Amino acid sequence: MKLIADREELKQKFLEVVNYLFERGEMMKAYQVICHAPSIIEEDEEILMLFSSIQGRLKDLAEMQRHGTLKGKFNRTFQDPSNIVNMVKFKKLSEEVQRLGLKRLVDVGCYTGWIGRNLNLLNIAVHGIDIQPVILFYAGIAGAGTLATYEYLPVEKLGFTHPLKYDGAILFDVLEHVFDPKIAIASVEMSVKDGGWLFYNIPHPEAEHQSARFENPDTREHLHSFSNSKLRALFNNRNKFSLEIIQNEEGGFNWWLQYKK
Repeated sequence: MKLIADREELKQKFLEVVNYLFERGEMMKAYQVICHAPSIIEEDEEILMLFSSIQGRLKDLAEMQRHGTLKGKFNRTFQDPSNIVNMVKFKKLSEEVQRLGLKRLVDVGCYTGWIGRNLNLLNIAVHGIDIQPVILFYAGIAGAGTLATYEYLPVEKLGFTHPLKYDGAILFDVLEHVFDPKIAIASVEMSVKDGGWLFYNIPHPEAEHQSARFENPDTREHLHSFSNSKLRALFNNRNKFSLEIIQNEEGGFNWWLQYKK
């Protein structure tokens, strides 16, 4: 009887840890942990069900990143963020870009192209890339007559398609979505000229902890969460590297990271 009780206690604690990771933006870590469940509980029905749920969601996200659709359907609508001119991360970006004199940028994961259309007002040309073809179609219409341009292109192919082309790169809320951040970062850096700048806005793990956006497994898209030490290891020895926390307009907070190539 004691063995049964011990097994049940272990299982509940293990499920609590894995569910926490799955719900709060660390899906890859949740998958790695549940793949190494203790042998005494690895064949338990609840463990197998959660494993299947996580694995299924990862397969869906892989399909979406390959094709821009999930089971033939698009998962987003065409909607710009509200009150862009007062958005903290956009204000910081526009200030830095002007201060550094950057004129040609690539916006990775551009979505509706709102960054490019708004930086156009500062005479800055932005080329947006994304994997949502219908969204990009509407972005092109919305950006007609501006300096903004758009292209269907996975981030992993950016550096090979446009080597050493841009003065800088923007990755707003992108790094937590890619399966391999190192490959994505290397590709983006290949597209930036020597002496160019890279700007990242990334969810802070404490903000992910407090978030209630992950209740439905079918809406979870964050694969990674990044601590201070993880980011510093990921961007080790980058020139003029800076990392700070910025308070956004909704009361939450994000990492702001930038460096010179």
